[in-house]
Amino acid sequence: MKDLRFIDIWILAECNGSSINWKFDKVSPYLPSSLRTMRWQRFPFSSLPDTFQGENLVELDMEESNIVQLWEDGERKTFDLRVAPNLERLTIYKCYDFVELHMPAESLKLVYVSLSHSKLKTLHLGSTPNLETLILEDCNDLVELKIPDDSLKLQYLDLNHSKLKTLHLGSTPNLEMLILKGCNDLLELQMPAESPKLLYLELSHSKLTNLHLGNTPNLERLVLQSCNDLVEFQMPTESLKLQELYLDHSKLRTFDISLTPNLKWFKSFVFDKWSQPAEAGSLSNVCPLHCDNDSLKFQFLCFYKEDPASSFGNLERLISLGLCACTNLESFSRSICSLQCIKKLTLEGSITEAPRDLDQLECLEELTFSSTEIKHLPDSICKLKHLKSFKIKSCWLLEKLPKDIGRLESLETLILSDGSLLQDIPNNICKMKCINSFDLHGCIRVVELPEDIGCLEGLKELNIGGTGITRLPHSIFHLRGLRIVGSMRLIDTYGLVLKRRRTSDDDEIVWSNQQEAFVNQCITVSQVNSDRLIGSGEQEANATQLRW
Repeated sequence: MKDLRFIDIWILAECNGSSINWKFDKVSPYLPSSLRTMRWQRFPFSSLPDTFQGENLVELDMEESNIVQLWEDGERKTFDLRVAPNLERLTIYKCYDFVELHMPAESLKLVYVSLSHSKLKTLHLGSTPNLETLILEDCNDLVELKIPDDSLKLQYLDLNHSKLKTLHLGSTPNLEMLILKGCNDLLELQMPAESPKLLYLELSHSKLTNLHLGNTPNLERLVLQSCNDLVEFQMPTESLKLQELYLDHSKLRTFDISLTPNLKWFKSFVFDKWSQPAEAGSLSNVCPLHCDNDSLKFQFLCFYKEDPASSFGNLERLISLGLCACTNLESFSRSICSLQCIKKLTLEGSITEAPRDLDQLECLEELTFSSTEIKHLPDSICKLKHLKSFKIKSCWLLEKLPKDIGRLESLETLILSDGSLLQDIPNNICKMKCINSFDLHGCIRVVELPEDIGCLEGLKELNIGGTGITRLPHSIFHLRGLRIVGSMRLIDTYGLVLKRRRTSDDDEIVWSNQQEAFVNQCITVSQVNSDRLIGSGEQEANATQLRW
């Protein structure tokens, strides 16, 4: 086998996890120096035999192996590429004991290098004029990487979860993807003046305080999630092809997206409630009398996907993020209601008035008001034919719901939690045939449910914990599979008779002839034959289930 040129040893999937015992007395006979390609998963030795010469080697792939160095004996104890001048592809993947790679001054033929999941601390590439792909994913100990000033053919660079503090890219005119996700120590990234082919850039969870992208005319996806220290971000003059932008949890105070006509996904433009105010684009209606006000009054979270054929520019109207208390609410309302293709809208913070013309949001499926100062909701909400989820959380000043709320014919979830001033639930909610979840938790002034609530045949969960409700309507016993969450102290009020109860950290409760056990103060009454339950009046329980 002295002329052997190709070795490919791969562990089949069905063998993974089972013990494999290699039967080799000596290594050297199996590795002739004529080898051009060697792919050996789980190579069992820490080094190649000292008789092996790598001058003919073009590809070396040692996945999930014990490899540490080239030779068992000899002067070079680290993995030294000087003995493989013709190497084009090097893969040392999940070789967890691999700690050092010595690169020659020149690796003229090297095209592909993957050293993921190694224990490398430093890597100096030397001259690699033909390198196209460099993958150092999950090299968690990597603190230093030196890239040539000119990496003219580099297309793909992945440094996920390294410990790099600085990265200077030099000239990389063909770079298409740069991934630095989870580089929690990264303080400085020096981009080249021009990256004409860059399509994807991810820098999530870095410690960057500023970022200057340079000229990136073809950038399509930019991810800067959880860059908590980012205070300055300079986009190129035009980002005509940018389609996806992720910017949550930064400290940005200003950001202009007016030059992104193809933006389709702008996710979680959310600023820390305690940080400085933020504005988006040039349309912010900040009161000139209070331009120094640094209290964040509005939080506006928008998930938006634009129809490319629409004449609507992009998200320039996503602007009310950190405005003064005397913000022009009419303009605020008009800005939101112009996002006609929006599907999910959350309004949070000291908003005193809901947008009036919400019925213009014809595609809206999810609407949430959270911790607002709204007292009344506009009747236009009742015209949202496609609304599936309506949540009003901790809006303590809200006094009543729109009288025609029952017109929300597609609504599946209605949450009215912690509405301390909310009193009445309109009877016409019983027209919501699609509703399956109704939450009134913490609405202490709500004392009764609509009598016809049993008409909600799809209702599966009802939460009345922390309300003033003291009785259940008769019609509710007609609902199959209903789960009710509430207070244990109301049990006697409903006239339900307890058959057995064990009080402990986990209560076990069984009702009537029901044989199931429920924990964490859950009570169930499901379909029983000839059992009778006493509510506010005596009635037969046909397929009723209650949980408290």
